[in-house]
Amino acid sequence: MNAPTKPTYGRSRRGPNVIYPFTVTKGMVAIEGAERVSIVIPQGGTWPGTDNLCDLALDTIMAGDSFLLSPDTETSPTVTPAQIEEGVRLVTVQLLSRGQSFSRLDFLRNMDVDTSRTTDQVLGYAVGIKRETMTKVRREWVKART
Repeated sequence: MNAPTKPTYGRSRRGPNVIYPFTVTKGMVAIEGAERVSIVIPQGGTWPGTDNLCDLALDTIMAGDSFLLSPDTETSPTVTPAQIEEGVRLVTVQLLSRGQSFSRLDFLRNMDVDTSRTTDQVLGYAVGIKRETMTKVRREWVKART
């Protein structure tokens, strides 16, 4: 592994249009989102394209552009239906730990997780929130969703 070097402030390298699916064949791609909610697609991973994401994911990400994270990053527009499904799962998993707490719980509910029978500690593990915080968040979330 190479030692870190001093950063250079050149132009960012834009990646493929986020409307369309693509697979990262080498390197990594960052998908820019709103309010510091971004998605990283690693080598072998697929961005499913915005048309293949559910409304909740689209509202959370509000994807703008994609950026190549290294000079040798490569992508391919050739994507299979199975890769698109895997890409949707990759995006969903990343969104469980990003964005607003209510959105994270909405994702779990949309994935058929019984949030009323799951402990605050386990829900917290799923969405990256401490148990104590989850107790408060869930109480507010239930009020807001009923």
